[in-house]
Amino acid sequence: MVVNVSYFVCLIHFVPVVKLHFSWYGQNMITAADLGKLVQTFPTKEELKQELEKVREETASKDDLRQAMTVLDKVLKEVLAMRQEQTMHVEDHRRINDRFEAIEKVPPVAPHI
Repeated sequence: MVVNVSYFVCLIHFVPVVKLHFSWYGQNMITAADLGKLVQTFPTKEELKQELEKVREETASKDDLRQAMTVLDKVLKEVLAMRQEQTMHVEDHRRINDRFEAIEKVPPVAPHI
């Protein structure tokens, strides 16, 4: 007689699963204590909504921050341009003053007139 070993292996593994499955039949799968543990462990729908609102508020404030940084970048560019203009203006005054000093150093042609 030839015996199929895989058939017995399948039966051996299948029987405990069937017994386990049917042992729960007719009973509540989740008890009130289990439900309480789940509520403590995982956030509820309301808690998730509150967290989502917080994230949305933070995102809005980040957008506001981006807008403020854009405005500050524009102001910084203007300040840097004004500094550059001021530096050039000061240099123009120095050149003009140097020319006046050079002209004043030349002796007059006819001082007695």
